[in-house]
Amino acid sequence: KDPAWAYSARVNETNKMAIRCLFCDKITNGGIYRQKAHLIGGDPNVASCPKVPGHVKEELKAYLQKKKELKTQMIHEQELYNLDDDDETKEGDDASSLPPKSQKRGRMLPPMSSSCGSTGKTKGPMDCYFPQKSGDKGGKSGDPQVNAKAILRDRAVTCFARWMYDAGLPFNCVNYTNTFAAFIEAVGQYGPGMKPPTYYEVRGPYLKKKVAEVNKIVEEHKVEWN
Repeated sequence: KDPAWAYSARVNETNKMAIRCLFCDKITNGGIYRQKAHLIGGDPNVASCPKVPGHVKEELKAYLQKKKELKTQMIHEQELYNLDDDDETKEGDDASSLPPKSQKRGRMLPPMSSSCGSTGKTKGPMDCYFPQKSGDKGGKSGDPQVNAKAILRDRAVTCFARWMYDAGLPFNCVNYTNTFAAFIEAVGQYGPGMKPPTYYEVRGPYLKKKVAEVNKIVEEHKVEWN
């Protein structure tokens, strides 16, 4: 269970997103994730709790760090499994043609339980969330890469929509396709771990940069007008 619940409480059972801080009684409307940001502090989009003890902050920070490390480890293990799986696919199903385990790249993962649809082959932890390859017995047809992309996009859109609702942005802001698409592409190229822009950045240097760009365009048009 998320340790933040030890210092938080739901306002009522009908609205599970409304969480009350047991230290300062402030109510946040972003679920336990936003409540953790309230308790830890430092998030420019979430008001910090003025009464939270230091040891509580450290406890929650350690919890988030541990979750991040576990997620990184899971991704790494899946990548190692994919290396093994690629080797098996290229070399065929003939067991005699497979190299010794000691020569295969990556390390072997324990077989998944039957609840994850194991077919006897070594599987990674992420196989519980993706359909088996069409060649596997009992597996579902479909491209795992396509399914993975769909899951990742759904998660990204969910997070973006939640941010829109928190910030009170109008729905038609996503219709500004040129600048919005460029923003999405830039974030994707950066990859995991990108820190969001701060209040100071968007209000200060980046605003000045954009004003300078607009002024330059205006000056160019003035030359043509004259």
